[in-house]
Amino acid sequence: MLGNLDKHNQAEHLTRHIFEVREATLGSQHPDTLATKGTLALTLGRLGKHGQAADLQRDVLRASEATLGRQHPDTLANKVTLAWTLGKLGNHTEAETMKRDVLQAREARLASLHRDTFAAKGSLAVTLGELGKHIEAERLERDVLRASEAALGTDYGTPWPLRTTSRRR
Repeated sequence: MLGNLDKHNQAEHLTRHIFEVREATLGSQHPDTLATKGTLALTLGRLGKHGQAADLQRDVLRASEATLGRQHPDTLANKVTLAWTLGKLGNHTEAETMKRDVLQAREARLASLHRDTFAAKGSLAVTLGELGKHIEAERLERDVLRASEAALGTDYGTPWPLRTTSRRR
């Protein structure tokens, strides 16, 4: 809530306190502790503390993989969040690897026309654009656009990934 009010410093302080209490009472691997750690990482990212955020997100991802498995939707969401932070740190190559893993898992687990699969495709396209891999990025963006038009019609508008990376050329 505080983050939504642009009070990120207060949110960091409060979330850090909640995290410490949960870690002390529930343990470091408890789902509530990990969720709070993830929230703290997001708050740090909003404050521009991307290095600290990435460290926490790596911890959350490792714990999620160990407890839930590599293909669990929460684990994949944690991987996407870390990949986004790595992109903010300029580590687009590692972000690309993670986003490819997420896309592959979502295509295998969900339908190819599932919205989470589209989101993974669009997210990967953005990272590919950052790496200068424009042909592959455009191919993914067009896949998302075609599927979006098929599902929603042409009056719905352009999906965000196509708008985002097409301006970077």
